[in-house]
Amino acid sequence: MDTPEKNSVDFRIFSNRSGIDLNVTSTLSCLRFDTGTELDGCAGKQGKTYSRHSAFVVGCRGFEDACNQSHFPPISLRPDQLYQHITIYRFSLVE
Repeated sequence: MDTPEKNSVDFRIFSNRSGIDLNVTSTLSCLRFDTGTELDGCAGKQGKTYSRHSAFVVGCRGFEDACNQSHFPPISLRPDQLYQHITIYRFSLVE
């Protein structure tokens, strides 16, 4: 399967500077976007320093309070159930 189901999360972010285009599609019900606020000058690869907002994280998951909200998609999993979701991270370069 190369395309998630119709009840999917869709997200796109594009950089005018680099031309990198990221599209995220998932069968999970929620998307979390973290802007790197916690980065405080920590050292990264090859001695590069990561300052606030120099990176971001995109992750798909179920709604956090789904177990207490009957109108949210369920997130509980029983031992005999199959957990199966699809998340596609598609990168491209726009020139």
